[in-house]
Parts: sequence; structure tokens; C-alpha cells
Amino acid sequence: MLSPQDLQQVADDLLELYRELEDELLASAAEKLMQLDLQDAAAAQELAAKLAAEAETRLGQMARQQQETLRSIFEKAADLALKQDAPVYARAGLAVPEQRSVALQQVIEETLQTTQATVSSLANSTPPGLQDAVLRAAEAARQQLEAGTVDAPTAQREAISMLAQEGLRVTHAASGRQERLEPALRRATLSGVNQAELAAQWQLAEELKTDLVETSAHIGARNKGDVPENHE
Repeated sequence: MLSPQDLQQVADDLLELYRELEDELLASAAEKLMQLDLQDAAAAQELAAKLAAEAETRLGQMARQQQETLRSIFEKAADLALKQDAPVYARAGLAVPEQRSVALQQVIEETLQTTQATVSSLANSTPPGLQDAVLRAAEAARQQLEAGTVDAPTAQREAISMLAQEGLRVTHAASGRQERLEPALRRATLSGVNQAELAAQWQLAEELKTDLVETSAHIGARNKGDVPENHE
């Protein structure tokens, strides 16, 4: 299995890809907000829709790169996990194959496809959120402008600041809950890699015809005596 330290870093390449996308889209939104007449509600609606369409286009353009990046993450994680586990099997007199078997690769592929679908669903939910965020920022700035508390350039800067603080947000399909893009993608990737490694370990153990498992212990894990229900 991957060490906790390795697992924490496993999503870095994917996150960097989407950080660049977020920076690009927010920079485009900031540039256009500085040119927007905040008192023109129709213009704000049009701008928000245009920025959402721009986000959809960019997501479509980077879809293949996202898939390749995620596949690379899974394959590197699988190879590293097998390398780290080799000494454990060696102590049991078993040798871990240098190449992944077809069955082992299939186990990893199934989890990869599920994770690909989750990551794509999360990323593709960001354009509507961006559209709503632009409208909220423009409306808040318009109200400040109409109240006379700021001038037009300051109101535009306030709108940009509000949008930057909110960032790109995803919407979870099942619950409708929203959160920032980066932590959502990080959690989905780490979960997928961890599930793939767990499934791969069982497959490898089966191929090596062993039922030996080395595990760590923690205080309080077994506190009910020598009975089947002694694990919490």
C-alpha cells in the first residue's frame, strides 16, 4: 500500500492542471468585469452566460489531458505500491512480479474509470456555478454603487475580489452541495487511488496464493476480549 505521505501527494498533477484553468477563467472574468456597466442588469446577465460558456469550452478542450493525467496518477501509484510492498512478500518467501498481470490491471482500470467519471462530473458542474458567482458579485457591486458608498472603479474591483474569494465551485450531483473545486477533486482522486490500491492488493495476494496480511495496530482497536465482536 502507498504510505500516507505518498497518498497525500498523489493528486498534485491533476490539481495543478485545474489550478491553471481556475486562474485563467478568473482572470478572464476580472478583465471583463472591469469593462462592465454595473448598472446594466442585462449586460451582467449576458457576461455571466458568456463566461460560463467559456468555461464549458475550456473544460471540453482539456478533457483528454485530464484523462491522461488521471491515468498517469493511477499507474504511478500502482507501480509505487507494488514496489513498496515487495519486501513484505519477500519476507514470506514470495516475489512480486515486476509487471502487473492482466487481472491486476483490470482491477485498477475499473476504479480508474469510476474516478474519471466522478472527476469529470465535478469539473463539468463548475460553469453554472461560475455564472451564478459572477451575477452575485455584479449585483453586490451594483448595490454599493447605487448606495453611493463607492465609485464605479471601486465597485468593479470589489466585484472582482468577491469572485476571486469564491473561486470555481463544484456542485455534487447527489446532494446539491457546493464546495471549492480543488478540495473536491483532491478528495475524489485520493479516494479513487486508495480504493484501487486496496483492490489491487487483494488481487495480488490471490495471484501469489497467500492469505498473509501485514497490518498496523492502534490503541482501542480490540477492547472487548477474545470474541468476534472485539473490533471497533
